[in-house]
Amino acid sequence: MIKKVQSRQMKTAIIPEPAEVNYKNGVFNLSGRITVVTDNGEYSELSDYLLSELDELIPMAQDSLDNSSIKLLKADDESLSEEGYRLSITSVGIVIAGKDNNAVFYGIMSLLQLVHQGLNEGKSAACLACAEITDFPRFSWRGFMLDESRHFQGKETVKELLDFMAYLKLNKFHWHLTDDQGWRIEIKAFPELTSKGGFRPDTTIGGYLSSRTEGVPHQGFYTQDDIRDIISYAAGRGIEVIPEIEVPGHSLAALSVFPELSCRGRAIEITTKAGGIFRDIYCAGKEETFVFLQTVLDEICSLFPSSYIHIGGDEAPVSRMKKCPDCRRRMEREALKTELELQHYMSGRIAAYLISKGKTVIGWNEILSEQLEPTIIAQFWQGNRKELEHHMSRGRKIIRSDYWHLYLDLPYRIIPLWKTYSFEPGAGAGSENILGLEAPMWTEWVPDKERLYWQIFPRLCAAAETAWTPAPKKDWNSFSSRLEYFLRFLEFHGAYAAGKRYHSPGPLGLIFKYFFFLWDSGKKLHKKDLKRRLQESAYADSASR
Repeated sequence: MIKKVQSRQMKTAIIPEPAEVNYKNGVFNLSGRITVVTDNGEYSELSDYLLSELDELIPMAQDSLDNSSIKLLKADDESLSEEGYRLSITSVGIVIAGKDNNAVFYGIMSLLQLVHQGLNEGKSAACLACAEITDFPRFSWRGFMLDESRHFQGKETVKELLDFMAYLKLNKFHWHLTDDQGWRIEIKAFPELTSKGGFRPDTTIGGYLSSRTEGVPHQGFYTQDDIRDIISYAAGRGIEVIPEIEVPGHSLAALSVFPELSCRGRAIEITTKAGGIFRDIYCAGKEETFVFLQTVLDEICSLFPSSYIHIGGDEAPVSRMKKCPDCRRRMEREALKTELELQHYMSGRIAAYLISKGKTVIGWNEILSEQLEPTIIAQFWQGNRKELEHHMSRGRKIIRSDYWHLYLDLPYRIIPLWKTYSFEPGAGAGSENILGLEAPMWTEWVPDKERLYWQIFPRLCAAAETAWTPAPKKDWNSFSSRLEYFLRFLEFHGAYAAGKRYHSPGPLGLIFKYFFFLWDSGKKLHKKDLKRRLQESAYADSASR
C-alpha cells in the first residue's frame, strides 16, 4: 500500500530516499577550488573519481580564492552497517564516512545527486542545504538484469547503464548473455558459438502478434577482453557482474551450432523470432551435453570473479524429452518418473559442478524441487507463491523479480510507475530469506539505446528505492517530487526517460493488460515521442538552453 501524505518542502532529492536525514541551519556553496582529502590515502581512487565527476558538473577554478573541502573518511562507528555511510554537510565543508570503499562510494552518489539538484544556472557553484544523512540499504541484493541475446546493446551502453545503476545504489548486474536469439560471449573452446550463434539473418518486429520482419541481420558479441573491461568498470562502482548461461531451454543459439546436443540431433536454425518458447532444448540424456556445458562453464568461472553464476532453468518444454531415447534411458538409470524430474536432474548436476568450483548457483524459480541443493538461490519471477513460501520457510534464499511489478520490458499500460513503486518484496512466510529484488530488462522489442532507456526509466528508480529505503519511509508523493530532479540528472547524461503521460497512463492498461502486452510491446518509438518526453520533462527548460 502506497502512503499518500502531504509533501514536505524539498531540501534533498536523493533517490533512493536515505534512511535518515537531519537538517541543519545554513547552506554550503560548493565552488571554486574543490579539494578532496582522504584518510591516509584510504580512498584515493574514490577521490579521483569524485573530482572527475564534480569537474563535469562544476568547472573548477584552480585560481579561485574560494576553497571547498570534501573529506572521505574511514568510519569506526559501530552504528554504521557494512554498506552504510554518513554524509555531513556543514557551512564549512563536507564529510563522507563509511567502513569500506562501497559505503563511501554510496555517500559520493548521494552527494553528486545533491550537487546536481543545487546547481545554479551558471553552473559555477552548487548550493547545498546543511544536513547530516545516515544511510544504509534495506536489502543486500539490489539488482538489474539486462538481456542482450535478443538485441545486442554493446559495451558503451552497458557502461552507461552501470553508471546509472551506481547512482541508484544498485549492486548486482545480472547479464543474460545466451538465449534462442543469439550467443553473446566469446568461448575460446567453441569459437563457432559467436561466429555462427551470434548472428541471425532477421528479426520479427511489431509485437507478439506480428509476423513482419525487419529485413536486417543482427549480430554482436563480447570478447573476453571486453568482458574483463566491463567487470573492472563495474567493480569500480561497487557492482558485481553475474553471468547467466541458460540451461536447458532458451538454447537455440547454441544448438544451431551443435545440433547433436539436442534431443533430435537434427539441423537447427537460429530463430528470427524476437521472443517465444521453443521445443528444442539441450538433451539431458546425452553425456556430450554435460561435457559441452562444463567446458563452457569452466571459461565462465575463470572469466567472472563473481561468486554467483546463473543457470536459467525457465520455460523448458518437455515434449522432445518424451520422444528422446537418450532421455528415456537417463530416466530409467536415475529412477526418474517424470520429464520435470529429468530437468531438475540436469539443473542439479550442472549446479553441483559449479558448486565444486566454488560458485553459488542461481536459477529461475522453475528449478525449485525438494531435492535441490540447499545453497542454490531461486529467482522468483512468476508461478506458485505457496510453493515459493514453502521453500522460503525451509531456508531457501530468494531473489524477487515478480513479473507484474518489476519486468521493465512490459508496456507502461500494464506496469505503470506507481505499480512498480507499490511492490513489497519482504512479506509472507520465510521472508527473512529474501535477499532482495532485481528488475529484469528483456529486449525482444528493444532494438536500440533510446528504447532501452524509455523502458528502464523511471521504473528502475522505483525498484531501486524499494531495494534500498526502509519500508516505513517509502512515500509515493515524496518519490514523485524527488523523481523530477533525478530525471534532470538522467537527461544531463543523455538518457531520456518515459514522460508522465506514458509512465502513468491510468487504469485502461490494467483492464486490457493482455491486449496491450501483445500489441504495445513491439510498438516503435518515433521522433514525436522523444519530443513529447522532452516537453514533459522537469528539465525541459534547462535542457533547451
